[in-house]
Amino acid sequence: MGSQINFAEGYNISDYNGIIYEDGIQSAVDMINEFYNNDDDDDDDDNNEEENLTYLCLSPMTNLSGIVNLLSDHIINSIVLVSMFGDLKGKKEYNVTTDFDASLNVFLNQFSKVVIAPYNICLKVKLNEDLYMLLNSSISSSSSSSDHQVNDENNNQVDNNGDNKGSNSARILLENERYWSKGVPGNFKAKYLKKHPLDKMLSFSSELYDCLALYIAFYHDQYDDSDSSNPFVRIKEHNMILNKNNGKTMILEEDYIVNNDTDLIIKNCFIA
Repeated sequence: MGSQINFAEGYNISDYNGIIYEDGIQSAVDMINEFYNNDDDDDDDDNNEEENLTYLCLSPMTNLSGIVNLLSDHIINSIVLVSMFGDLKGKKEYNVTTDFDASLNVFLNQFSKVVIAPYNICLKVKLNEDLYMLLNSSISSSSSSSDHQVNDENNNQVDNNGDNKGSNSARILLENERYWSKGVPGNFKAKYLKKHPLDKMLSFSSELYDCLALYIAFYHDQYDDSDSSNPFVRIKEHNMILNKNNGKTMILEEDYIVNNDTDLIIKNCFIA
């Protein structure tokens, strides 16, 4: 948890009103199986095609490997896997270097489709200064008074009475980010602050990794690499290499000599 431990100081997990999953892998397997069981129950017409499940993976490949080990091939074959994974700028990939066998196990499975948001692309996704300051100022104003006016979608003033859950959630998120920004550790902090000086730290957001992955999970099937209608992200189909020796991921080029002992080829994956 690092620097964010201060953000959670004084919070008791017993006060959490939601569901706590002690075994995340089994919980994910149960959720996936339940989805397909319900789909079978609702399928009155034998000619109906089985619905694909889009599984958004933000966990390490170690966890995802454990999940696929407990799923049937039939279910895996119908899953669209969307994952933050890889780096196409030559940096070592965390999952490949820490647990290559898990990465190997995951990508040897025949998913219906694999869509990847590489680290180097995630770095480009953030709120710029104008948008970030607009968000920040709107949250500050909405939480500055317990009884104030806000505008609804028709631009009519309505009473908020300080009970705006959306604004409160966004405020908590920004507060968490600021704790993180102040405590970026070690060598990474020096590199981070070189690009993000302290006087600019609170004028733009950090990289929105999860937001990009979530966006792709919703819209990956609505356009292809020839579609120019979406200005936010492009997705192209490639074969990608995972190299066990150097921990790197790269797009397979025609002149690349594949080493079957160290290279895993992920065929026909879609990369943002």
